[in-house]
Amino acid sequence: MAFYEGNNASQNLDCVIPFSASYTLKMKSNSYGCSNDEIKSARIIKAKAGTSFMLTGHPDGDFKEGRTTVEILRDITLPVVIPSFNSSYINSDVKVTNYTRAVGGKISFADVKGAR
Repeated sequence: MAFYEGNNASQNLDCVIPFSASYTLKMKSNSYGCSNDEIKSARIIKAKAGTSFMLTGHPDGDFKEGRTTVEILRDITLPVVIPSFNSSYINSDVKVTNYTRAVGGKISFADVKGAR
């Protein structure tokens, strides 16, 4: 997954993290170079149906500063853009659910449930 500083996978590419395993990741200090409080959108390069990831505004994954989940509904073999993490929508590829608070530009933690 490629994460970007602007909406619609625009502006600077912030970091690229693998979707081939399950793990948690703090944006402030990780080996992928992700920035804390910068990410607003993503491009999913490749993913299997049934995988997912969750992003929160709290550095320990707490939900009180906002949360968005992205569920992969079918195998992604061509890149799919998540234009923003601040609203909910569903299409044939993904289901994006934003819970109560906007997290775009405030993302501090990721919980990745990759490769199945």
